[in-house]
Amino acid sequence: MTLSEITLPGTHDTGTYNLTFDLQDKNFLEPWVVEIIEYLERIGIEEPLKVILRWAVTQKYNVYEMLWNGIRFLDIRVCFDEKHQVFRLHHTLMGSPLSDAFDDVQKYMNMIQTEIIVIQVGGFINMNDTRHKQVIDMIESKIGDYMLPHNPKGFVNTYGEMVKTGKTIIVSYGDDQQIIKKPKFWQESSIYGGWANKDNYMDMENYVAEDFIKNSGNPHVLYKLQWILTASMRRVVEGLVPLEPVTSLHDLSHLCNKHLNSFLVENNRYKPNIIMVDFFGETDNIQQAININKLQCNDDARYRWHSKTGEDCRAWAKNDMCYNKTVVYYCPLTCGMCNVKY
Repeated sequence: MTLSEITLPGTHDTGTYNLTFDLQDKNFLEPWVVEIIEYLERIGIEEPLKVILRWAVTQKYNVYEMLWNGIRFLDIRVCFDEKHQVFRLHHTLMGSPLSDAFDDVQKYMNMIQTEIIVIQVGGFINMNDTRHKQVIDMIESKIGDYMLPHNPKGFVNTYGEMVKTGKTIIVSYGDDQQIIKKPKFWQESSIYGGWANKDNYMDMENYVAEDFIKNSGNPHVLYKLQWILTASMRRVVEGLVPLEPVTSLHDLSHLCNKHLNSFLVENNRYKPNIIMVDFFGETDNIQQAININKLQCNDDARYRWHSKTGEDCRAWAKNDMCYNKTVVYYCPLTCGMCNVKY
């Protein structure tokens, strides 16, 4: 299979597993975040950043633990911490040093070189040309040997080709001007998926469904299904009320994560390249990606059973289903036979 045919499980705001009470530069905060902090101070909340923390954390595990558990897409947001003069991961609040994330990727790759990993680096805050160069140089120094160079033809490299050459990491960078002479990096537009920016499930699902149908299937772009709900001032304020069931982004994620499987089944005519979620350990996005890849791989002409017509895959032949025209017509969308082991 080529890269454009593969589905990978991923994490949204990967670097939020170790957020601190260090607020990112207020000049870059969303207006509603500034407003909610001021509101919390006005009503006498002594430590408003504790409230903000509940609505900023999206993951529980560090990068190495994510990779070890099966995550293959990382959403890395970068800011420069003026006070400590270090690049850090962030999501309103600042977290671990950026270098920690890439140390974890390097550690994993030094043990296992047969897994494809896609890393989207962006969300830049307080950056300039010099700082961009420092980040790019750091990434190359840690995982450059594993990075697949940008291919102007798109994601046409096959899994086998990547493993054979040892180039199994794709890194996109969120500022195209900074990577003009950096062939190991892919442009920001190489990975796309619409962000619903909604705080309720139905609005999010409707937006994602429309975007999914419209934009998936482009061999030049990895389509990122953003199955996430977004914090809002309304949700934060409501979360202060006693007995309110949704008091954090973790609680909010439950409202959409439980619907992921049914959404993918209902929309199985379309295929995401990346399934990105909050709190991945509480979803089935890894198994869903595996199932989608099995269907895709087993229906590939290169893996089909050698029958007279060439229309049947090995699973059909194994189960004497080759004669069934209905199976031939619908595979790999509904028959499920490709999940049969052979």
